[in-house]
Amino acid sequence: LKLHDTSKKVIIDQIGLLHCIEFTQYLNDVAIKHIIAESVEEILSGLKDSNQIITSKRLALPTYLRTRVNIIEFNEKQLPLDIESQILQQISVQQLIQLIDYQHDKSSLQCITRHNYRQILDMSEGYGFAKEAKHLKENLINDCQDIKTYDDILSLGDIWGRYIYCTYRTGKDPDNELVGKVDKATEELILHGIVKSAFYESTINFKTVDRIVKYIKNKNDSKVALVCFDGMGAAEWHLLEEYLTEDNFSFEEKYIFALIPTMTRISRSAIFYGNVDKVYEIKSPNEDKAFKEIYNERNVGIYREGQLQSDEHLLGVDTVKIIYNVFDDIAHKTILPPSEKNKGMYFMNVRNYLGKSSIKKELMLLKDEGYNICICSDHGCVVATGNGQVIDKYLIDASSKRATIIVKSELSKFYDTNTYEIPFVKDKVVLLSKDRSSFSYKNKIEVTHGGITLDELIVPFVEVVS
Repeated sequence: LKLHDTSKKVIIDQIGLLHCIEFTQYLNDVAIKHIIAESVEEILSGLKDSNQIITSKRLALPTYLRTRVNIIEFNEKQLPLDIESQILQQISVQQLIQLIDYQHDKSSLQCITRHNYRQILDMSEGYGFAKEAKHLKENLINDCQDIKTYDDILSLGDIWGRYIYCTYRTGKDPDNELVGKVDKATEELILHGIVKSAFYESTINFKTVDRIVKYIKNKNDSKVALVCFDGMGAAEWHLLEEYLTEDNFSFEEKYIFALIPTMTRISRSAIFYGNVDKVYEIKSPNEDKAFKEIYNERNVGIYREGQLQSDEHLLGVDTVKIIYNVFDDIAHKTILPPSEKNKGMYFMNVRNYLGKSSIKKELMLLKDEGYNICICSDHGCVVATGNGQVIDKYLIDASSKRATIIVKSELSKFYDTNTYEIPFVKDKVVLLSKDRSSFSYKNKIEVTHGGITLDELIVPFVEVVS
């Protein structure tokens, strides 16, 4: 591609490989200026900077432009693979990257055909996830030693979520020693209130779920859809992301804090009320009403899964709220055997459900109808072991067995727990089960939430960009 040649050039990417995050990040790392042009006009504008590489997808370039600038075609002939054209059109860019890495690292030059590509794809995929998990583990070990700010915790949550998902995709358990290190490195800071400062961030740089609606409203998009996946932590997001990118969805993502306790009643309510302290006082939250009041000047449509079957359901609607309970429902319904202490079975159940659900079709409808789609979540989940401290009558939510809110001094002296001071709320604290345990029958294994592990506390905020 002659990347370091400073002459004016436009690289036409026939495959899409040069528009992936891995390649653009490489260009950033080696300080090569670049833009991705979506039109001839953007190419002409980009050519004003002679030190800038321009990449573009398939465009019919006028003859006069071809005489002014060097045009480089990047197609299957430039790939370090022997792959049939038909197969190249069927696989995703991420799968292509995994194939290239696999064959390079294994010094394998096997021809990829319609007869063997499934087998080779499976091997390269497993190899890729295992390689990434190893790299992420090294990052986690290093980063755990120097956590000082809430931004450090968010960054660690991002890496941790990816690590958990990669271990699942390789069929391995997360490293137990690493789990302990990550939990210990973050728990003390969180219990001592480091998250409180995150609530003071600006709207454009928000770090907590209660600021989502204000951020979206300030953008003032003509049509917007706020899509909440209840129970989707960072690891779960990667599962959903993989499911959606099969149909060419592209995303800009960041990670933010759920509210503590990490449960629907508190954290999801905060999303749609747009308020951090009010949700701790409301006994019967009404999210739909609160969201409509925030957007009282617009036509709001409220939906659940299966209710967006055609564009007729969106007539006259410029602001959409939609809730998907796939992650939370399956988490609470997944029964784990005593020896199973990872999310593998839960993830498998979610993947099977997504493949048969209408979720992708509904999001595609919103995209096609011109809505700017924002995807969010209220909390994640964790595999927890019952600690024998059954306090069902005190739990706010029977399905969230890792925490509850109590009046100060009540209960805490009777149980072996941690307590968390709620920011901006004076008379109440959160009672938290220690480590990865739950307020349940001794040694009962279940997928639940409410606590302060990175699995539960760090959630994605994602904007669909393509």
